[in-house]
Amino acid sequence: YKIVGAHKFYERKEIKDMVAYLRLAANNNDRLSFRRVINTPRRGIGEKTIEKIDTYAQEKGCSIMEALVDPSQITGISAKMGDVLQEFYGMIQFFATVAETSSLREVIET
Repeated sequence: YKIVGAHKFYERKEIKDMVAYLRLAANNNDRLSFRRVINTPRRGIGEKTIEKIDTYAQEKGCSIMEALVDPSQITGISAKMGDVLQEFYGMIQFFATVAETSSLREVIET
């Protein structure tokens, strides 16, 4: 990877995004990483939906990702948005599972 331009490697948006995905896979309650990647790439998830998820997780005493196991339980989340959130949850869980038995390179290439 050769960098041309003003940004250092770890300052680039795509690198920060990838690191946030990996951090979230390793820590289901990393709210900062969750907020960074929940809509990267765009999934149509707005700030109000993110706040509903965060509030639900705090009320139930669960991690931010555990709140997505069954998004139909979150007040104000439509069935369509629930499907989007479950797909995101599944992807993060897949990364976490792959990371248990694979190298970092293999996880990133997945």
